[in-house]
Amino acid sequence: MPWRVVSHVLGVSTVELGDPVAKVILVKALCRAANVEKVEAGPKGAVVTLRNNEFPNPVGLVKMVSDVGMAVRLKPDQKLVFSRDWPNAASRLKGTAAILSRMAKLAEAPAEAPQFARAGSN
Repeated sequence: MPWRVVSHVLGVSTVELGDPVAKVILVKALCRAANVEKVEAGPKGAVVTLRNNEFPNPVGLVKMVSDVGMAVRLKPDQKLVFSRDWPNAASRLKGTAAILSRMAKLAEAPAEAPQFARAGSN
């Protein structure tokens, strides 16, 4: 779990994750770290809205979206849709925390310069 992110954002050393309220606090902290404005989680996955449609590491976000294993797509309104199978509230909370943890790590990573292919360099 992203203890470093939680301790950095909340200023605490440990969080007991057995309590659902603590899990919600974790998700809130991860949202702040990943520049996420809103998360909507349901039985079929999660929809993530970025604050001001900006992400600190856009190249990393593009790599995450293009990763087939993540099962994420970008909607025309700039929302990220993560397709998952979460039958109950506990799995939704756990899955949302995992997605936001990965996004928070990407946001903290130094932004990479985009690599463009040169014309005629096939």
